[in-house]
Amino acid sequence: MTTITRDTTIVRSDDFLASTVDNELVMISLEQGNYYALDDIGSRVWELLAAPITVADLCAQLQPQFAVTPEQCEADVLGFLADLQEEGMVQVIDAGIAETP
Repeated sequence: MTTITRDTTIVRSDDFLASTVDNELVMISLEQGNYYALDDIGSRVWELLAAPITVADLCAQLQPQFAVTPEQCEADVLGFLADLQEEGMVQVIDAGIAETP
């Protein structure tokens, strides 16, 4: 599994059906049959992951919306994305690692 950093470009997986129920985003994995529920912050992250985005850009959009410091936002988002990656809910598009010739 690729380690997600602030320079990683990530996108959500297409293998999930999602619907909003009582201000929570409820999702089901079509492949695994697992259910997930995301609060308003998790739902916003999921929304922003509809198109490939770097973690840094994701945090830049979330930080002012949720009145959190840049450092705390990055730490929280990286942890959340790692959890999503473990469940197969996101895909790493570009690890953001510079290759040497």
